[in-house]
Amino acid sequence: MAEKTITPEKKGGTDWVVPVALVGGGAALGVGLWFYMKKPQGIDQGDDAVAKFKFHYEGASGQYILQVSLGHVRDIGVQLFDHIEGLTWTKEVELPESGEYEFTIPMDLPAAITPGIYDGEALIRLPGSDWLDYVTGGKLVTKSVITIREP
Repeated sequence: MAEKTITPEKKGGTDWVVPVALVGGGAALGVGLWFYMKKPQGIDQGDDAVAKFKFHYEGASGQYILQVSLGHVRDIGVQLFDHIEGLTWTKEVELPESGEYEFTIPMDLPAAITPGIYDGEALIRLPGSDWLDYVTGGKLVTKSVITIREP
């Protein structure tokens, strides 16, 4: 008598459940970690920042003070800049003649600064003048210049 080998019948198709579950789970874990590790734009409280001060100067040569302040623009029919105490930085510079100038002013932000979006004011003033008395044409107010992140 001849021997007969019995083999089980093969069902059609491939089982994709396990590979799809492994790849999908890994992708979901990767996306979750990316969102967890991603910080929003801006800087942290107490960090150091640099203000780039770029302007066209038309005036006499001499010693001047560049001043950068953070605050908020208030529009009450007229645009006013609302300065925040403790958020003003200055740098003394020599301007030899009329022309294009670019300076940087280091800003050390206080650790107690409130998180949020701040507007900026940059101006040029004479030494010995009041901190709000700027040289004609030497003032620039910009909205949303810096964002302080939540801790």
